[in-house]
Amino acid sequence: MKKLKNTKTILVGIDYTKSSDNALNYAAMLAKRSKASVMLFHIYETPVIHTYSGAYFISYKEMQGFNIARLN
Repeated sequence: MKKLKNTKTILVGIDYTKSSDNALNYAAMLAKRSKASVMLFHIYETPVIHTYSGAYFISYKEMQGFNIARLN
């Protein structure tokens, strides 16, 4: 495998699936060979829970805690 020339950062999209785990492992291997850093990228839609009293939005802090727990 050729060294990635001038690669400083490898951006990896994650969604907590086996496929994204494989992509992360591959990116880590590439980063080690090219002395690049790895940056994880995850996008989520803010879930809305509808209740009889109206819509309830999950806070950013709640969602952040959920995502940190999934990474660990």
